[in-house]
Amino acid sequence: MRSILRASLFGFFLFIGISCESYFAPDDREQSPLRVVSVYPAMNATDIPIDAPMRIRFNKHLDAGYFSTSAIDLRSGNSSKWTMSYYDPLRMELVIWTSSSMLPNTVWGLRLDEDVRALDGSWLRAQQLTLFRTGSEKQYVPVYAQKTYFSDVKPIFDTHCVSCHSNGAFANLDLASVPDLVRTAINVPSAHWPDMVQIAPDRPGNSYLVYKLVDNPYISGRVMPRALDDGEPATTLSPKEKRTIMDWILSGALF
Repeated sequence: MRSILRASLFGFFLFIGISCESYFAPDDREQSPLRVVSVYPAMNATDIPIDAPMRIRFNKHLDAGYFSTSAIDLRSGNSSKWTMSYYDPLRMELVIWTSSSMLPNTVWGLRLDEDVRALDGSWLRAQQLTLFRTGSEKQYVPVYAQKTYFSDVKPIFDTHCVSCHSNGAFANLDLASVPDLVRTAINVPSAHWPDMVQIAPDRPGNSYLVYKLVDNPYISGRVMPRALDDGEPATTLSPKEKRTIMDWILSGALF
């Protein structure tokens, strides 16, 4: 009877231990390796253009699907600004801009009001990011460049991608024509990363295609474009070509 009781207790505590571990391990914020590498404007910077976008660069990829713009607080005293943002996987950078110009010659503070998460599940706690003072001028630089499919993106796909990604040959991704793109890529869940879609219009940080263009540990297989097993080595996309694809997605992935 005692042996049965000991076995039952052992099984109970084993179950509690396993349950607690599985519950707490994914949210272990005390060991978070996610950190901010740089911020623009830098701490105590002055004469910042009143329409300047702000940039937060991380040491690893942010989980853009978890992040909300409500986590960002930009304010001067009691005055706050409504902000918009997108995550740039090419630079591991969160880009933030305001709906209207900031007040000139004013000290502004930028902070994370909520914890944010990396793709590997690690965390960064809410914190003050920077304090800066605006000048009185505008810089008139767009947050991203407007790109179109036929003029900008299709030539890249035709040169580097459609030899493999046509007729559903590889990864069920067909880039040969607009109907094929719509059918296999636009808001279509990735077979290798179900939490993302192949191309999420306006949201490059939620677009698996963008992550396939950069060397990172989260993708399945190799960085694209790649050569066939017995073919000549593939020509990698230039930084400008990668940026063009991402800017097209930011522009709404329109045709």
